[in-house]
Amino acid sequence: MSHYVKQKYQGVVFFSVLIFFQLITILGLYLLQASFLSKKMSMGYWERYHLFHSANARLRMIESANRVDDEFCYIGVMTRVDLLSKPLTWWYAYACTVKIDEISYYHVIEPLNSNACIKLDNVAVPIKYFRITLLVYSKNKVFREILQSVVVKLDNTKRDCSDDYSDISLGRQSLRRL
Repeated sequence: MSHYVKQKYQGVVFFSVLIFFQLITILGLYLLQASFLSKKMSMGYWERYHLFHSANARLRMIESANRVDDEFCYIGVMTRVDLLSKPLTWWYAYACTVKIDEISYYHVIEPLNSNACIKLDNVAVPIKYFRITLLVYSKNKVFREILQSVVVKLDNTKRDCSDDYSDISLGRQSLRRL
């Protein structure tokens, strides 16, 4: 009789072990999928981080290399909403374009009206304000970044500055992410 009981329970034990292995396999597949998703998300974060910093570096280069005097990139003053609603074809047509390391950079310059002057070496000199908007697309055009800065440059035109001058410095005044 004991031999009969052992045979009866061998099927139950075998079936229990199979169920246990299936549960372990499903748990392993779930953990593998979660790790792949985590890796994919971290790669996306890294790509956005890299894109922002390369865009900021490119914007600094545009600001400091006297490229604001390049009137080819000039557009009329636009609101934030107008700029964000422009399609990529508009940026192809009106922006200055550069492609570095498979990253596409498009920038436009808006000359802002200003009759301001600053005191430089105890002499009042005229200045100009510019708003530079930079659109950057990642290599695979999945991510994009839009940065906008306001820059103050010396104005080469002769203009009377009298005693009214602003207490600001040359260069970048603000940076914002659109």
